[in-house]
Amino acid sequence: MKPIRALSPHGTYFVTFSTWKRRRLFVVESYVRLFLKTLYGYRSQGRFELHAFVVMPEHIHLLLTPEVTLEQSIHFIKGGYSHALGLEGRKGEVWQRGFTDHRIRDAADFDTHRGSIHENPVKRGIAESASDHRYCSAYPGFKLDGWPSAAKAACCRTALRHDWKSCPSRAWSRRVMAAQQVVGSGRARVHSCRTSPQEERGFSR
Repeated sequence: MKPIRALSPHGTYFVTFSTWKRRRLFVVESYVRLFLKTLYGYRSQGRFELHAFVVMPEHIHLLLTPEVTLEQSIHFIKGGYSHALGLEGRKGEVWQRGFTDHRIRDAADFDTHRGSIHENPVKRGIAESASDHRYCSAYPGFKLDGWPSAAKAACCRTALRHDWKSCPSRAWSRRVMAAQQVVGSGRARVHSCRTSPQEERGFSR
């Protein structure tokens, strides 16, 4: 039986996934452009906020904050690209199954992983500097979403979506009112009473 991946909680993530058998799919420029079109298409739909990325010959690194679950976001990207590539006439497997992820802890962690993404083509000898690689977010001209504002919103989203009327403690109703007032400031705290797994992961919409 195939193992089931637990749904990830809200937050900002560094994500990596690879092409099927690590084939050098993205040495073909038209394939890279189609991937970026797919990636930015789902960003425009509000599926996630995009903070950094790099397209390497056989793998992808992303730094993003999902508006749905992380698993859904990656499914949209990988599945959407496979479908688009099929319409272009390419048949067969495109991606290795699954992906790896790291949940960003704080601003320093964010900067570290963004730097790692940008330096990837330099370390591989593909470019002399990150800003020289056309398929990296360090290259001038790509639209990206800011941070940590996105992460602050994600941190308090679980609190604001909770069914406060059914909460056993009346004190929490006062806390959620305070949370609603400070969403923009990032001072809202996540509700700590027991919720369902779906609510804890921000899955109930």
